[in-house]
Amino acid sequence: MWIEYQIHAPHDTNLVIHHGTGTVHVTDIAGDIDASGSRGDIVLMLRGPGTYSINAKTKLGTIATDFTGDTQRRFYLLGWNFTNGNTPGSHRIRVRMGYGGITVKSLPKEAYAPSAEWAARPKLAFPNNIFPRA
Repeated sequence: MWIEYQIHAPHDTNLVIHHGTGTVHVTDIAGDIDASGSRGDIVLMLRGPGTYSINAKTKLGTIATDFTGDTQRRFYLLGWNFTNGNTPGSHRIRVRMGYGGITVKSLPKEAYAPSAEWAARPKLAFPNNIFPRA
């Protein structure tokens, strides 16, 4: 059995996610994020160029990121820690995973969801006879 949820939220939403088993993907959110899981992967594609204070830990698994910071192995070489400081005014990102991986990447600007201004732009109108229906 497979269950999939897709939740849409404003870009500046603060998220709290507590997930059991499976994969969590968060894309194009610029608010604070607190995400945890017991088994699986957590993938965060953060909206740039904002500043983020990231604190990520795994018990048994890897951490992949393109943000600069301090990466350290945890106890007995099983898990990882990643931190990049606590800059005033930055968005707080806290991620915890038991058995699995954490990925924190910067979302390319081309991948941003359309802004409210773009969605409200005037639409082009075509007469019905330009594109005849089959």
